[in-house]
Amino acid sequence: MSTFTVDQIARLREIECARVKRGGVGLHDTIKDLIARLESGGADSATSDDLRIRQAKRLWDLGWGHELKKFSFYEYMTSIPVIPEELVADSKQFPDLILVDRRHPITLSCRLAGLRFDGDDNLFDDFDPKKTKAEAVYWMRAQDGRRNRGKSVASCRTSFEQGEVGLTDMEGIAFYAQRPEIADGHCLDLPGSVRRDNRGKAASLGS
Repeated sequence: MSTFTVDQIARLREIECARVKRGGVGLHDTIKDLIARLESGGADSATSDDLRIRQAKRLWDLGWGHELKKFSFYEYMTSIPVIPEELVADSKQFPDLILVDRRHPITLSCRLAGLRFDGDDNLFDDFDPKKTKAEAVYWMRAQDGRRNRGKSVASCRTSFEQGEVGLTDMEGIAFYAQRPEIADGHCLDLPGSVRRDNRGKAASLGS
């Protein structure tokens, strides 16, 4: 079992000093907010055997519920749907079961997830609105795109398997929030979202 260490405290202090030196603000309010979220979230939720609880807790710890003015993890949980029966079984085609909470605009969602994003909330449109989920919070099955390496976005769209659609910008953020390693040495195209000023250019995540 890992516990908080003095080295981590020292590292936080180094980060804070560097931020202040660059003209930024200290970490006092950030740490205070983190402690409040952890205290209101229940100590054991992040290690629960229940995937619904575990993924909701991940988003809660990143600040999703706080920005929605949910004052406890349990209050946030009431807004999380149950996992649909048809998504419960493991899938070789789409191995990752991911909770999507797109109640925040993309700029805030990226900040909460720890993603750098230089655009604004109006940068992307849906590629095909008819295939976009109407719900603001839902579950999806996905794959990280590595099997499509070397393919253009257009060729991926034409070769999608039965029932497959391109991930949107917000679904990519949700995927990263739960599994940040998907961006390690990999650029994940998000064919479900395209630039509003250039519909030939899809959203993407990673290097």
